[in-house]
Order: sequence, then C-alpha cells, then structure tokens
Amino acid sequence: MPSRKNHSSWLGRRFVKIAFSQPDDDSTIGTIVTMKIAILAPRHYVDELKGYYSPPDGIILHYFVEESIRKKDLKHVTDDLLGKKFDGYIGLVDWSSLYAAYLNRRIGASSPNPALIARLQDKLLSRQAQSKYTGYRGLAKDTRTFKTLKQYDWPVFVKPRRGSMSYLSNVVNDFDELEQLYGEHQRVNLRKVNQDWIKLYQLIVVPEEVKEGIDGFVAEELLGNGLQVTLDGYVQNRRVGFFGFTKSVFMPNHISFKRFDYPYRFPNKLERRIKRHTKNF
Repeated sequence: MPSRKNHSSWLGRRFVKIAFSQPDDDSTIGTIVTMKIAILAPRHYVDELKGYYSPPDGIILHYFVEESIRKKDLKHVTDDLLGKKFDGYIGLVDWSSLYAAYLNRRIGASSPNPALIARLQDKLLSRQAQSKYTGYRGLAKDTRTFKTLKQYDWPVFVKPRRGSMSYLSNVVNDFDELEQLYGEHQRVNLRKVNQDWIKLYQLIVVPEEVKEGIDGFVAEELLGNGLQVTLDGYVQNRRVGFFGFTKSVFMPNHISFKRFDYPYRFPNKLERRIKRHTKNF
C-alpha cells in the first residue's frame, strides 16, 4: 500500500480531509472524503433520479421514498434519519420539502425556516403575505367567513388551503352551492386526507393559523382568460435567482392543466415587473 499524508482544507463552507499520496508512490492528486445527502421524494421522482441523474464527484446520494416515510411513525423515522449522520437533506415536493427543512435545522445545515415554509404552503396565508408585501389585491378568503358576508361577487373558485394540484377544486356559483360542496362533510374528508400533514405539523410545531388550514378552503376570484404562468427560481443566502417562466395551459372548459410549456418568454417590461414583485415578496 502506498504511504499517504493527511491534510485538512476548507472547501466552501465544508471542512474536508484530503489524503495525498507520496509523489514517489502514486501520481494521483488525492481523494476528497464524500458528502452524504439524503433525497426525500415520491417514488416516481426517486426512480427517475436513479435512472437519469449522476451526482458530482464526492457526493453520495441516499434515496428515501416519501410514501414509505408517511406510513411509518414519523418520530422514529426522524431519529433514524438523523442517526445516519447525513450532511444535508433535500425534499422535492411540498411534504418532503417541509420535512427536509426541519431535518436540516436539526443538524444545523443551511435551510429556510420550516414554520415559514408551512405558512407559505397554505393558500390563504400565502395570499395574505403577498397582499402585505407586493400590493396584491386579489380576493382570498376562508370560506368559513362567508357566513358573515351578506353580499358577494359570485362565482368564485374554491380549493383547499392545504392541497395539491386540482384536488377538490371547483367553481362555485352561490352560497347554497358552497354549503353543498364544501360543508362539514368535506372538511371531515379533508382532515382524513391530510393526516400526514397533521403529523408533520405536530413534529415541526407550526403556528395555529397554519393548523387551521388543514381542513380549510379558500375562495378566490375566477382565473381570467389571459395567461397563467409560474416564475421558477430560488432564494439562497438572501439572494433571489430566476430560472425562467413556465406557461400553464388549461384543458378546454376545465380547471385542470393540459400541459406546461417551458421556457416561456414575456415582453421584457412585463417580465421585469413580475420579477420585481417576486423579489419584494
């Protein structure tokens, strides 16, 4: 075996050991001790990543299927994941992203505040935040408050405060229809669907207004006939970066999406305006 000397060095914010061979023994430059990263994601994402993604040298990825995590005792899973001494956790969708943020906070890794993520994942609370910081003036009300409203501009678009895609989303034309579609029976159903979220909220300790959204529905004005787009990007170390716009194309006479077009280009003036509001938010 060739003899080696050990040196320590900083690479970014990561302290690593590099083992160098003696020049007369081996011509290799050295080997960096690997970083272990846990990927938490639904099974179809895990299968796709395993099939098509190769991590950079020095990075070892360990995959954990979200559906399997949800079936187990979350405290025991948490203890097990923390015990494996990962250098970081990455989640790919709403539930796993929130859980990963909590795990990163537990080990002192860079991560957004889990309670803040939970607030922004709530469709009512996120709209209220947008109104405060960006000048957004659209309608956004919890349907439980409609009992106190004598008049309202119908129809409205109703969807769960804590939900994904188009689940339980409908156009509602009047108060009677609202009661029929989104009465107490539907709240009971939503609490059953969101049991995994309730367990995660208990682990993270989220604000009370976030817990209230578990069985809540938000009403908004109908989407117009114009374009609907998503601005994709990130925030890192207080810096806002953008990838680009994705256009959402709806199915004819339906609230569900037909496809997503990326990249989509806006006129420069409108693009700058959207990005400015996003940075402010």
